[in-house]
Amino acid sequence: MIMSVEIKVVLDLKPALDILQAHGLEPGGKVQHYIATQLVGMFDGYVPLRSGFLKGSASANLAQPYEEIVYSGPYAARMYYNPQFNFNGAPQRGAYWDKRAWADHSDTFLANLQNYVDRGGGSG
Repeated sequence: MIMSVEIKVVLDLKPALDILQAHGLEPGGKVQHYIATQLVGMFDGYVPLRSGFLKGSASANLAQPYEEIVYSGPYAARMYYNPQFNFNGAPQRGAYWDKRAWADHSDTFLANLQNYVDRGGGSG
């Protein structure tokens, strides 16, 4: 004998943005701020250094649609795109600093980010 059972489930979920905000995952939220801050710190040892202006000019623009880290200054692009320059502190400091820092430290960065999220760093 086969019995049929009817089950009715009603889910009362908060809107997705409310859930994201509760965990600091909304655009411009705590997690995104943490990521930007940590990336600037990771890149710091790779940015060309003469006077320190370029290194100190990093700022995170977390506004949509362009989440970005910007190095301002009249020569920022020239330093970034010209690996042939003789950089103080080379070979670590030099062109394409973000890509080289990421290649060297992405595993540590991702582990630290996971730890931050696991500890509830974006919550509240």
